[in-house]
Amino acid sequence: MMPLSLRRMIVICAAVCCASVGAQKPPESPPAGPPQIATERGTYHIAWLTMEGAALGEKWQKTDVPVFLGLRDGRAVVAWFCHRDLTGQKRMWLDESTLMLEGAALRGQLKGRAQLGADRGDRARGDTRDFTVSIDAAVTGEAITGTYTVRLTDHQGREEAASAGKIAGRFIDGARAAKEYGLREGADWPGFYGAGGALRGPDCGARMVESLAQARPVWRSEEWVLTSYGNAPDMRYADRAGYTGCGGGSSSPVVWGGMVFQYYYRPSPQAPFLEKTYGGITLDKRREDARTLFAREIEGRWYMELFRASADDVIVAMDAATGGTIWKAVFPQRTSNIQTHKMRWLFPVPLVHDGVVYAPGSSGRLYALEAKTGRLLWEYPDAAPPAYLARSADTPRAEVDAPSPVVAGGVLAFAARNQLVGLDRRTGAVLWKNSEAAGPLHRWTSAGRDWLIAQRIEMRKNAAGRNEPCAVLHKIDPASGKSVWKTDVEFRHYSYLPLIEGDFVVGYDFGNWDANVVSGGRALAYRLTEEKAVKAWEVPLPRGTDSYGLTCADGRVYVFAEQEMLCIELAGGKVVARLEGVGGARTQVAFSADGRVFLQPEGRHGTQSFAMVAARQDQLRLLGTGEAPAGTHRIAGLWFPPHTHTTAYANQPIVYPVVDGRIFIRGGDGVYCYDLRQRP
Repeated sequence: MMPLSLRRMIVICAAVCCASVGAQKPPESPPAGPPQIATERGTYHIAWLTMEGAALGEKWQKTDVPVFLGLRDGRAVVAWFCHRDLTGQKRMWLDESTLMLEGAALRGQLKGRAQLGADRGDRARGDTRDFTVSIDAAVTGEAITGTYTVRLTDHQGREEAASAGKIAGRFIDGARAAKEYGLREGADWPGFYGAGGALRGPDCGARMVESLAQARPVWRSEEWVLTSYGNAPDMRYADRAGYTGCGGGSSSPVVWGGMVFQYYYRPSPQAPFLEKTYGGITLDKRREDARTLFAREIEGRWYMELFRASADDVIVAMDAATGGTIWKAVFPQRTSNIQTHKMRWLFPVPLVHDGVVYAPGSSGRLYALEAKTGRLLWEYPDAAPPAYLARSADTPRAEVDAPSPVVAGGVLAFAARNQLVGLDRRTGAVLWKNSEAAGPLHRWTSAGRDWLIAQRIEMRKNAAGRNEPCAVLHKIDPASGKSVWKTDVEFRHYSYLPLIEGDFVVGYDFGNWDANVVSGGRALAYRLTEEKAVKAWEVPLPRGTDSYGLTCADGRVYVFAEQEMLCIELAGGKVVARLEGVGGARTQVAFSADGRVFLQPEGRHGTQSFAMVAARQDQLRLLGTGEAPAGTHRIAGLWFPPHTHTTAYANQPIVYPVVDGRIFIRGGDGVYCYDLRQRP
């Protein structure tokens, strides 16, 4: 059972109408086999309230708590308690709602669980409370005024904290939200790499805030998206699932046509349970644990979902102005139920092209759906596959070799299961296969013609007779799938790189690696020509830890080391600016838009934080003030967004689209939107 998500849906593919579901009951799971594609019916509006003096702060101190509400047909189906004391690994699950907007009155209750401390084991039992928020308010135009009460109890119903006070805020209907928060036409981040191949957003001319502390929360998605690997449950500490829910992979959101698209997977309700689980523990023992480890029945059910033998692929389309679900596609039992924390592979991310969503799944499948309606166009490799069932308790890997598909020369290229496949994008028919070039994939346009550029890692014998990896770039004809040339390159880095910008392919070499400390690293660029890739330049890099962050914009390459940022001229390799005091470490990721460069300094262990640098005319300026908390990357102005966090683990980070002055962040329980535009 997932947290509350009320649905009125039209099941397109099966032509079955599903009635709306009460707040206390989740939607029925779709049957195994045919895909279930549902379009939301009815209205979706949002509201922001402030509860004055609510007892939800640290150690129950009373504090003003902003609350976001998503209202489907007048009923509150989303509640985001948006406060710094409820961020990171803390979370408040909404399990039941009777809060309704009827006429000019907003009345009812929100009930759920507040997990306010540790996120695993018996410690979490003591840290999880049950909450009830009662609201009685009047709505006059956009203004909301009234009163609230909050009651927090332990799992035995004993009251631990209570408060009451005034509530005030603003009701924002769909039309007003579209006017205030809608994205301009053509403002898209359609795939993993953004508007191109360099982790860069579109140029929208947005005037952004001078500090991320000024970012304004806009919405949390109506869809509950399962947490990512950075803080997902693991079979070594499986009981974490009772407090976080199961993991759903590390795909990134993408943005196209005023919509946000998110892929994730979920344990399939139709799948059987594994009879023997990790460590040889029997299913009967797991069921006993579900009864004894957890104080609440819902937590035991979440825990048991870890042991399903397969998972469903899920693609959700959301309104970029409100976060409301537009459509949702579920493909039952198409993939493996990967439940782990330490996942070191590539992860599938949708591509939206010419009005079609091409969404890879974790097991190497691919789905094509109309972006506006969710109508299924085709499914690769087959439309009626047998259910994917794990045969053992071993953790499988995601069978993906490039984050997003690519369209080049009218052909859809897709890398999975150690093959690069060319498909007819209208029908899904296979045009060709290439088993030598499955890897990170880009489109390169030269003299008006499209080519595919792919990087493949080959294992070769060195002088000592030992196998070592060698990176090879391939130029591929999208019409035939044949490699026109291949060139050995000196890149040695995480699997989602290199980037492509114009005629240049950019990446780095780790240099020397000793216990995650990187020294002697180099930023590298190769110029693409008709005959081969030619090394254009290399730049020595400062010390790093585990990884470097790269993005390209405006003819510049921005590189983040451990404690320093470099701005490098793309054409010639000249270092034109440096900035000390900003950098990252494990699975850090850089991305850029509208003259700003963003850094998530650590993208591996479940905590989300962001730094922002103004980058104009070869001048770098770190924005924001104030010391970061102890134990984090000590970057002035480091921003910890006020929602439940999550990250990827290794090899491929989650990327956060910045489009038209908005940033879209996949959190631990949904997608979040923040407004970075300066106020008029």
